[in-house]
Amino acid sequence: MKNIISVICMVITMAAAASTANATSIIEEYTGSQVATGGDVFRFEFDLWYQNDNSIKTNSSLILTQDGEGAFGAWDSAFLFVDLYSNDPDKDKAKIILEAYDDTQSGTVYNLGTYFFSNNNLGNTLNLAYQFDSTMLDDFDDLGWGKIKIRAYDPANQKYMSNFNITRVAIEANVGGEPVPEPTTLMLMSTGLAGLVGWRRRRR
Repeated sequence: MKNIISVICMVITMAAAASTANATSIIEEYTGSQVATGGDVFRFEFDLWYQNDNSIKTNSSLILTQDGEGAFGAWDSAFLFVDLYSNDPDKDKAKIILEAYDDTQSGTVYNLGTYFFSNNNLGNTLNLAYQFDSTMLDDFDDLGWGKIKIRAYDPANQKYMSNFNITRVAIEANVGGEPVPEPTTLMLMSTGLAGLVGWRRRRR
């Protein structure tokens, strides 16, 4: 009985290792501090297929601290993270737009909404985590690159003169694939099969 339990446990371990062997998280991240006042628009470009070149950039003072690449497969899930800080949360708000590009730099625009600092319970900070829906996933895993725009509230309404800091902008794609056993998994599999054969011979 103990031999049977050992073999079953080994098979479960092998299956788990095989199913996660190809799971990959690709992250592109800008960090730093950029003051955004009423009407300012800051762009954060990204390319999750290839390493960024000079054409992928930002007009802000934030620095690219993670340069993800290799997100060629289907995107199982993806997230946009934006961290903002305000000294006057009762008045400040930010509009965020996400764009997916094709080779002609034209594509789909997603307006992710206008966010009010005063609508959260974090005081001066606004930490946004936006999960891509299925339509967005289809667009981005076909294109792999695009642009994030963060705009301070339009100063046309003088009641709201936004003045906040952008401290982090990141995009994360979780790319799956066919489960392929790693070398260690293959070794476990052969050992398990050998043990099973030996056990059957002893039974005879």
